[in-house]
Amino acid sequence: MKNVKTNCIQENQITNNLYKVDNQFEDFLKSIELDGILEPLIIQPIIGKANQYEVISGNRRLRAARKLNLEEVPVIIQETKPLSEELSMAHQQYREKKPSEILREVLSIKERYGLRQGVRADLDSKVKKGQELKKEMVKKHSKTKIDKLVKIDKYLKILSKDDPAVYENELHRLDKSGSIDGTRKRLEKKVKESENRKKVGNSYEIMREDFKVYQKSSENLIAIQDNSVAAIVTSPPYFDIRDYKLGDKQLGHEDSAEKFVDKLVSHFNESKRVLKKDGTMWVVIGDYVKDYQYTAVAEKFLVKMLSNGWLLHDKIIWVKNNPVYTSGNRCVLANEFVYVFKKNKFVYYDESWVKNHTKNIDFIKIGNEKLKSVFDFRDNIIKTNVANNADLKKECEEKGFSLTHDATFPISIPSIAIMISSKPGDLILDPFNGTGTTGQSALLLGRKYIGYELNPTFIKQSEIRIDMPFVDDLGIAA
Repeated sequence: MKNVKTNCIQENQITNNLYKVDNQFEDFLKSIELDGILEPLIIQPIIGKANQYEVISGNRRLRAARKLNLEEVPVIIQETKPLSEELSMAHQQYREKKPSEILREVLSIKERYGLRQGVRADLDSKVKKGQELKKEMVKKHSKTKIDKLVKIDKYLKILSKDDPAVYENELHRLDKSGSIDGTRKRLEKKVKESENRKKVGNSYEIMREDFKVYQKSSENLIAIQDNSVAAIVTSPPYFDIRDYKLGDKQLGHEDSAEKFVDKLVSHFNESKRVLKKDGTMWVVIGDYVKDYQYTAVAEKFLVKMLSNGWLLHDKIIWVKNNPVYTSGNRCVLANEFVYVFKKNKFVYYDESWVKNHTKNIDFIKIGNEKLKSVFDFRDNIIKTNVANNADLKKECEEKGFSLTHDATFPISIPSIAIMISSKPGDLILDPFNGTGTTGQSALLLGRKYIGYELNPTFIKQSEIRIDMPFVDDLGIAA
């Protein structure tokens, strides 16, 4: 090992193409500044240029040294060989690689050695070599991981439409999150939603006598008269989790949880106008971890609603039987809140059906004669999973669509709210219709329904939902 002046070394562009510099470079730079370069660069002489070298392994270290104005760096000089992606990958094999780097290596091997379905290795030595390299990749990273990364590449090529910036931004997001499976699912959903949109178009509404869904924002409920809605049952979009590709009109992509809450609370001003004087509004709202902490959206929303003139009639904890896994050093978040708001002290609230509920609402199993403030799906107070969308997914596929809205609540939630807060023939409203679970419940229980939804493909999925044979959360046909 010896020291060589940094101005005598040039970076290896092949490695730069395979392993992109990411946002962790600044942290790497600080480490070099504190501890120096602990691992020597591997370089080779440039033929025909005296005392000039090219990096085989160590581009980031060389870049950091120059940034810190270091005149020399420790190196190991090897015999000059033609630079190639294969040589670069060989020198990178002992460091932990980001998902995008693994993907680039796999794609490079496939392209360089002509690996494609149906090609026989016994007839082509080049293909055989490529298959051997791919097997080595599978040993290091697992076939499952590589297959998911290849799927990510496939989806990105569809979504980026040959725009390299879109492709690279998504890979950067993948590296930052480290969630290969989560990224694959998110991109797959985007592709399916794009395909759905081509089939449905940009406009779709449902206009039936007892079931209407407007493709409009519920900020303006001009189609609904004052004091005419018996119950509002809804689950607003989550903050900063899903992008429904609806532009500036969609909720959930504000700069902060506070701005999201402000916008959501003002969104419900029209709901207060149309709600009956003795009506109630049931809002399902959850939380999630962002930047290593909870956003406390539910709590902030409650406080802001009260300051905006709403009264809190009831508060319920919905305990899920099969919650989505919560990573990190914290409990699995197994609940969401259901806040019941009103605009006057006295409301219509009927629990008389609970004792003999099977006569009125036989697809829910309730173990008490009076509801408790915890809807606990684990202990048979209410038996159901988060939501049963298997039948809707199958029905959508049979009609040439993909179910792309999976953030649904079980039909038990709106059914209990509707039975308690309304009478047969009353009007029920969901300002965030989604795929129409509240609407389906309203129809089953003999009520009228109006929903508002910006996404035309969700409205189409709502139509498929209400036209299919009903199967409850327990898998029981009605």
